[in-house]
Amino acid sequence: MPAWSSLRSDPGSSSQDGGVPPPNADALYEILLRVPAKDLGRCHAVCRPWRCILTDPHFVDAHKARHDPLIVVGYSTYSQSTLCDIMDLSGRVLKQVHVTGCWRATSVHLDFICASSSRSFRLLNLSSGAVYILPDELTEEHAAEEQNTSRFYVDAAFGQAKSTGQHKVLRVLDRHSNDGQGQLFEIFTLGGGSHGRWRAKEAPPYFVLVGMWKTAVFINGIFYFFCVEPVVRAGDVAIDRVASFDLETEEWRPTLRGPLSSSVDYVPGQPFPRFDTVDLSMCDINGCLVVVHRTLSSLVELWFLVDFERGLWVKKHIMRVQFRDPYSVAYTVRLLVVLWDGRIVFVQVGDEKGSLRIYDPRTNTYSDVAEMGNCFAVGLYTRGLLGLADGASQ
Repeated sequence: MPAWSSLRSDPGSSSQDGGVPPPNADALYEILLRVPAKDLGRCHAVCRPWRCILTDPHFVDAHKARHDPLIVVGYSTYSQSTLCDIMDLSGRVLKQVHVTGCWRATSVHLDFICASSSRSFRLLNLSSGAVYILPDELTEEHAAEEQNTSRFYVDAAFGQAKSTGQHKVLRVLDRHSNDGQGQLFEIFTLGGGSHGRWRAKEAPPYFVLVGMWKTAVFINGIFYFFCVEPVVRAGDVAIDRVASFDLETEEWRPTLRGPLSSSVDYVPGQPFPRFDTVDLSMCDINGCLVVVHRTLSSLVELWFLVDFERGLWVKKHIMRVQFRDPYSVAYTVRLLVVLWDGRIVFVQVGDEKGSLRIYDPRTNTYSDVAEMGNCFAVGLYTRGLLGLADGASQ
């Protein structure tokens, strides 16, 4: 039973001075649900009964469900101390997280933001304020065969196992050198004890794509990556093939043809068409895997995976997004959420800045919400402002 249930007052009671009686706890609960989260901060100081309502987990969840989601925008701290802004859909910055040292936000998921510095990674829990410093060392198996880690580009993705609830990090070490190409994969479990270490995992028979804006998408216990399978001829590569890793079993699943390559009849030995592609990215939209395809003609196609087993993709939306240089892969579109009324919230990245925008497919119009700095990661904060840690600096 929620803590506020014990605060109900007698409906027949009235104030001693003959004025309007104060609302009972149920009425106050409903009133506070309608107050924007930013304005609720000052309500904590009113009295203890108000604080009991505002800090109750049931109220926090109910308030989040009533209001638009919050956006997390991650930056690099090489020229500033701000690691991320947390803003609402009006563009108002509600919280900032500051760090010392040179860190770059790499991904946002659940209540966490992941940051890297060279080959080191940290996870910051935006709800509790806890910081997890991940070890830099390779696993014993990988250290025995690979002494020089400076040749690797390192990326990390994190998520939560579906049945156990454990938070895990999947680290990908990607090597491109004159003596060949290879990838190493390692798993780390948060809260695994003071002697927590990375555990080596078998590499799949293909290469997963990593790098800025190519970090894995995590949905319902599964990591999704774009991947490239070994081929005889370079033209045979399907540019949108999807790999997936089950965080519960810690095993790779069969690859899936993406929406573009699925739309053509593939003849072995013949090249796939290029599909007029400038940029491909993946995202989680309301719990569904979506491939975002940007074309040379500035169209952005949104392909939703509706059936993994059948490999069925549906193109639900097409947007037109103008870029100063439509041919540059440095420009990208990062989708965040489809609102209850069908409007699509996204971040447009380019020219060392980001723009928070909203597209309304009913009217084919765009709203420019806010200009942001040179962002490196964006995502949704899933618990609402009331679930944020009080401390904003780490």
